[in-house]
Amino acid sequence: MAYVTNAKGEVIYTGRTLRGTQSGVKDVQNTATMVGEEYYNVNGIKLTTPTSGIIIKLTRYSDGSTKATKFLN
Repeated sequence: MAYVTNAKGEVIYTGRTLRGTQSGVKDVQNTATMVGEEYYNVNGIKLTTPTSGIIIKLTRYSDGSTKATKFLN
């Protein structure tokens, strides 16, 4: 049996699980390509190139998605 509880610990769903059966995402295909990178400092000021300190790199992809990574330079 599988139980789902709320924040108070009360059971809100009881169900069965099948052994050996996978559930969830089976295949992820990402065909987006990188179209640009931008750099920002911790104050949100756009930089032309990464400088010393904590830098936020914003990568833009062809499907409109973005990815932000932080690093110490």
